Amino acid sequence: MGLPVTQPAKRLTKALCVADPVARLAPTSLPSFAECRLRGIWQAVRQPPLLPSSAAARLGTIVHRLLEEAGGGSFSPVTDPDVIELRWCELVANAERAMATNPLERRSVPLEANVKKFEVLRLRAVARALELARNITDPSGPAGDAAVTPYGYELRVASADGLIAGRIDRVIPAPGGPVLQDYKSGAIFSLRPDGETELEPAYTFQLRLYAVLYYEATGTWPSKLQLVPLTGAPHDVSFSPADSLRLLEDSRSLLAQVNDDIARGREDWVASERLLASPSPSACRFCAYRPACLPYLARDAHDTDHEWPADVWGEPAGLTQLGNGRLMLSIVLPDGSLFFVRNVTEDVAEPAMLEPHHEGQLVGVFNARRTASLQAFEQGQITAIHVAAGTQE
Repeated sequence: MGLPVTQPAKRLTKALCVADPVARLAPTSLPSFAECRLRGIWQAVRQPPLLPSSAAARLGTIVHRLLEEAGGGSFSPVTDPDVIELRWCELVANAERAMATNPLERRSVPLEANVKKFEVLRLRAVARALELARNITDPSGPAGDAAVTPYGYELRVASADGLIAGRIDRVIPAPGGPVLQDYKSGAIFSLRPDGETELEPAYTFQLRLYAVLYYEATGTWPSKLQLVPLTGAPHDVSFSPADSLRLLEDSRSLLAQVNDDIARGREDWVASERLLASPSPSACRFCAYRPACLPYLARDAHDTDHEWPADVWGEPAGLTQLGNGRLMLSIVLPDGSLFFVRNVTEDVAEPAMLEPHHEGQLVGVFNARRTASLQAFEQGQITAIHVAAGTQE
């Protein structure tokens, strides 16, 4: 669909200007550029997120860390599942302590109560970690540099010029040659427009790029690329040296273009932002920078297409106490209509300083939940509110 706009747009946060060139890009960050160049740049320079991660994403990071430690030999030669269980509990507790101090994430604590199938994921992660710990064959042991040792876990690889670099989850020896493995805690298949399933394109792209980075670091092409889910056998990813070399050249060209974009933005960041952004439901749904993105905020705040994130913004019109002790936020949209966000808790509303509000103030509610009403959302687990004076840009 087209992008309906309401002008002039108002910004909810300070501009996330990027002034310094990007020294290198990682394979994991490159797919973002295909959807939205602006989001890719913000991720590449590690801008702090403006919206919280989901509890499931936090747990995915814990799973990956557990597997990393198991594959790196942290539990060997001890292969008692209780040792791995204890480490799982430590990782969860560490994450929850960090989340509890972050206003954006504290509502997702404890993770066990906020992640569907938490126990299933725990059991699968511990089982896979135990399997790794009991079957370590990597001569190099834990993390290392592929230029020094060709096998290992969290193996560092880089192009010859150092412009594209990252870490491969695991490289193991095999009769036909090295096997590159990428561990995934979530789904590794996605649905194509024709209804058929395929391995997630972003994951296959990353592995194919890792193949050529491994070659540039070691002088040897891998014999096989594999995506490894939490349960079941690895899934092979097809690749060819020619295609991987092309991906590397495309990535180098992209880095040069990114730095040209950043250089232009130093003179007029707003203009550069509008040229770089490509707002769309798929690009914006998981973008943690939406409150700072003028092109996104220029779209119709009352667009009812459910493909877009459940966000709404406009002038605050007050807070009303509900019978359940929670609050209802009233918002005047740019077209003059009234919109409501129900069941807002004080820990979300209070930091936003919604009262007293002033003329021209702007409030944005992000990651809400849709309701049966076209004029109302309600607060969800990762809902965040941003308020600004609303200076027009």
